[in-house]
Amino acid sequence: MTFKKGQSGNPEGLNTSSAHRNKILRDKLMPEADKLFKQLMKHVKSEDEAISLNATKDALDRLYGKAMASVEMSGPDGSPLALMLERALSADEFATKFAPKAEE
Repeated sequence: MTFKKGQSGNPEGLNTSSAHRNKILRDKLMPEADKLFKQLMKHVKSEDEAISLNATKDALDRLYGKAMASVEMSGPDGSPLALMLERALSADEFATKFAPKAEE
């Protein structure tokens, strides 16, 4: 295939989306991952309830990703947190202020 001078051979550019990168990585790792996943699935059917539960959790985490944990922080009685920053400490001030106390 020949291109005109100054014409791109890939006019749409390189696909750099994370989905594309994940697909390439998955394709390269799939043979090994498939074997490991099959081993994991054997443990899902384990007679030992703890092993089965952990294997099921791991399998679902690998298939769908881990669930996001959200943390809500609030002040007393649910009021918003107040944050005041007077100034940042220098590295020396920080080390002096937060240094472990010497045991006597």
